[in-house]
Amino acid sequence: MCCICMLLFLCYCLTKIKEVRVEISC
Repeated sequence: MCCICMLLFLCYCLTKIKEVRVEISC
């Protein structure tokens, strides 16, 4: 589940265990 989409396809996702990860799609 992505919270913030940046640039074109990068999303900063906040997971349930409060880790921040980067995904390619929103």
